[in-house]
Amino acid sequence: MAFFLRQKTAMLQIYLLAFVAAVRAHSRLLPGSCNFESNTCGYTSDADFTSWTLHRDGHFVAVETASDDAEGSSGSGIEPKREATGILLSPSLEHDEWSCVRLVYQIAESGHMEVLRRSEGRSFDTPLWSSRTPSDSWVIASVDLHNATEPFRIVIQGRAGTSAGSSVSIFEIHITPGYCLECDFEEPHLCGYNNQWNVNVNWYVGGGGVQLVHNGMPDDHTYHNRTGHFMYVDSSYAKTFKEVAKLVSPMATMPMSGCLSFQYQRSEERGNMFTVFTRDRLGQYQELWRAEPDNRVDFISSPGEWIPVQVDLKAPYPVQVVFEVGFNSPRGGHVALDDISFSPEFCNKDTEPTFDPSIANCDFESGLCLYTQDRSVASSWRRVSVKPNIFRNGDHTTGAGHFVAVETASDDAEGSSGSGIEPKREATGILLSPSLEHDEWSCVRLVYQIAESGHMEVLRRSEGRSFDTPLWSSRTPSDSWVIASVDLHNATEPFRIVIQGRAGTSAGSSVSIFEIHITPGYCLECDFEEPHLCGYNNQWNVNVNWYVGGGGVQLVHNGMPDDHTYHNRTGHFMYVDSSYAKTFKEVAKLVSPMATMPMSGCLSFQYQRSEERGNMFTVFTRDRLGQYQELWRAEPDNRVDFISSPGEWIPVQVDLKAPYPVQVVFEVGFNSPRGGHVALDDISFSPEFCNKDTEPTFDPSIANCDFESGLCLYTQDRSVASSWRRVSVKPNIFRNGDHTTGAGSFLLAHSRLGPRSGYVNRVISPMLPGNTRFCLRFFFSLRGFNQTEQALVVYLLQQGGRQEKIWTQAEKSRGIWISADVTFQTSQPAKMAFVSTCRSFWDCGSVALDDISLSLGDCELTAGFLSAPLPGHCDFEAGLCGYSQDKHRDAAAWHQRRGPTPTSYTGPRGDHTTGLGYYMYIEASPMLPGQSARLLSRPVRGTRGPQCLRFFYHMYGSGTGKLRVLADKDGEEVLLWQRSGEQSVAWLRAQVEYQSQSHHQIVFEATRGSSVRSDIAIDDIMLDSGPCPETEVTVAVGSSNEIE
Repeated sequence: MAFFLRQKTAMLQIYLLAFVAAVRAHSRLLPGSCNFESNTCGYTSDADFTSWTLHRDGHFVAVETASDDAEGSSGSGIEPKREATGILLSPSLEHDEWSCVRLVYQIAESGHMEVLRRSEGRSFDTPLWSSRTPSDSWVIASVDLHNATEPFRIVIQGRAGTSAGSSVSIFEIHITPGYCLECDFEEPHLCGYNNQWNVNVNWYVGGGGVQLVHNGMPDDHTYHNRTGHFMYVDSSYAKTFKEVAKLVSPMATMPMSGCLSFQYQRSEERGNMFTVFTRDRLGQYQELWRAEPDNRVDFISSPGEWIPVQVDLKAPYPVQVVFEVGFNSPRGGHVALDDISFSPEFCNKDTEPTFDPSIANCDFESGLCLYTQDRSVASSWRRVSVKPNIFRNGDHTTGAGHFVAVETASDDAEGSSGSGIEPKREATGILLSPSLEHDEWSCVRLVYQIAESGHMEVLRRSEGRSFDTPLWSSRTPSDSWVIASVDLHNATEPFRIVIQGRAGTSAGSSVSIFEIHITPGYCLECDFEEPHLCGYNNQWNVNVNWYVGGGGVQLVHNGMPDDHTYHNRTGHFMYVDSSYAKTFKEVAKLVSPMATMPMSGCLSFQYQRSEERGNMFTVFTRDRLGQYQELWRAEPDNRVDFISSPGEWIPVQVDLKAPYPVQVVFEVGFNSPRGGHVALDDISFSPEFCNKDTEPTFDPSIANCDFESGLCLYTQDRSVASSWRRVSVKPNIFRNGDHTTGAGSFLLAHSRLGPRSGYVNRVISPMLPGNTRFCLRFFFSLRGFNQTEQALVVYLLQQGGRQEKIWTQAEKSRGIWISADVTFQTSQPAKMAFVSTCRSFWDCGSVALDDISLSLGDCELTAGFLSAPLPGHCDFEAGLCGYSQDKHRDAAAWHQRRGPTPTSYTGPRGDHTTGLGYYMYIEASPMLPGQSARLLSRPVRGTRGPQCLRFFYHMYGSGTGKLRVLADKDGEEVLLWQRSGEQSVAWLRAQVEYQSQSHHQIVFEATRGSSVRSDIAIDDIMLDSGPCPETEVTVAVGSSNEIE
């Protein structure tokens, strides 16, 4: 009898605990929750649509396709079903805290359900979540609701399609405070968490008073008893670490940044791995936390004790959280998990907050937002308001609002004679963004217009750097607003965006900005929900073009889908159809904005094709030269797109390798008006390759060499009798030194030859990959009699002994260093060979080689992108780069020149940059002894750290005077470097490290010496932030004498 009493008492305790747990769970429900047991709990159907039907027998509401015997049916049973749409409106809700809506629902056949938020005073509902995936049983959806200051309603739209049996049903609406990510696993729906089924290891629900297989399982953490619930996974059937159990949270419907907390236990066995990841919509994982084997806190803890974990989560886009466990054997113990929670505050107070790039967004309707004017320039951006008119464009935002502009000074400016013939004054304005911190890649979009001779440039200003880094520029005028897209790579330090507008001297010249918009991600990415379409444009064709679909507009082609982003009719996508197509020669091209940086990674997009097979869909890259390269093609014999269910979007992922900026081109062609349609949506990009087996982008720098420290990775061909020799020449007035510094090392194909002797010298590069386009650049110098074609040749050496000539010298060197470049394509792995062949004494002399560099892509492309002058750098090939003559100190001037100077036995015979380009020099002939010429740089911003100035100088001539470099700080000059007298017949490199915290200018001052043989030249100026590199060159006297 006592035994039965004890048993009943124990059971009563369990029932009481379960009842308390149920009461607690129910007490957490917020208004708007409903289980449809007897009524709709204040939910109402929108009278303008089909009503949701309450099924009291099954306790749910549903929207169903109209049956065949509906009014108007012929009774034949062959009439198409009528699509039915019902809208269910919640009572008015007020949630001042974040909350979570959980729907227990079912979609049958071609049904579609969508959850939206309706706020007072807004014309359109905000989409939150949608699905059109049918299921055989109930399914749980979790939808985050951010806190609101005003009342709102939840809108649930159910659409039953035209197929028989199509319906949408809702069994329960459950609204709780907190984030959908949070869970204590006390509810049967497990907060929408699901186990990804594995044959041998899986997550299970533990607790609830049930005896578990693994006797070491704990009490739950929530209630600290056997009736509470938790999740666990054990190793009973585990075999290898490759088999993992994954517990996956519902996909968040909003970005998530804050503190993720949870409780866990691991048994004493050490044979398990417990890791927590985030996973985005593309399926990309990022590790958040790992229970390290050498971190013994979980094993030191008392048996049965729960261990708390807090980890910072930064996700500027929706993610899932994945709890993953692996075991190496059936003796790997177990892992238990409970009480997952989330806070918008970071766990660590020192964690940098997630940066909000929207602080740099501006439409200029209410001022300059957080942008400021740079007062170091005389002109400024002016905020302009334009009313609707027939002469001038209004702003882009409203057509009648505000924008900012820099305009040429008008004729009636102060000081004008009033004659109307004075030239206009050029005006320059500089707009500075607020300080930005982007630890992720982002995209700047500018809506702008250039009129007449205007010019606009976007730059990046980093702390501690004297010069801004150019990102994008344009001087192309337009009749209306244009969109520019500029990629911003991630940065570890704060920076500002600098927008420089320059209105030229022609009448009506101006630069206007209507809107600045910064978004996370790459400029290549687009969901087509914004009016600017992310800068994508359709290349107009007479018969076939890309158009915007969706937005609730009925399309000409009735088979068009819902969009992929929101899975409804209100979202947008791009499409092209065959209504007016004639031949495959007519193609529709949708072109992305040109990237402003190299792109290598995974390109993803969603597409649909109708069932007709008469279309071709291809994706290309296109470079700045207009060269196409195919990335992907929907092959006719690949039936995946036609096998898929109608209306289903098909995902594509393709690896993209572009070591230079490219556009992505989506091209569709049709063979007839019956060619169907192609739709495109949700283009995204990741810097990680889609395929883990994809070879990383080849680093061509392994083939670079300046021969200062040896042959690098080059080797000599030992099958020939003679070799290239690495030599150096001390600065002297008779013979050139190397190209790198003027006093360093280079390769020389030169032997002590008799009248009848000859040689073949071959130096060979490291192996290069096949099927790759390269740009080779190097410097050579020839001294001798005939300088035949065989003096220097470059070959590609391929397998099987086959060689292909890719370059031979055609320029007479005249003993100076000349730059050579060649673009070549490898069809298979190959090596480069630099070959010098001498048949007799008369053909020889000396052949010198230095500064070999290799890059990916066409030389014409890399010349425009990789080799573009950097800020602070000037080679004088395209002008003076902002340098100017100082006319206040002396009448003499620096001159820009190409080739040798007019006076013999003084000055260079060519420039340092290419041997055939431009340099700056003083012509001593018209100058008096002691007279100076000064060249001033543009103003340089001061920095707290060191700065490094490097340049090449040429001081050759018996009467050479003096060259000085100074820093001018508001008239106060500081000497940085100087040389006097004749130095060398070669270009020599100089570098000086200095520090200045205030604005200053660099001054190159050349002074004429005692005679006309006193020409002094400079070239290739480079001013960089940071200390100068260690570049001390040790000259071996023996090597110098050896080649004289």
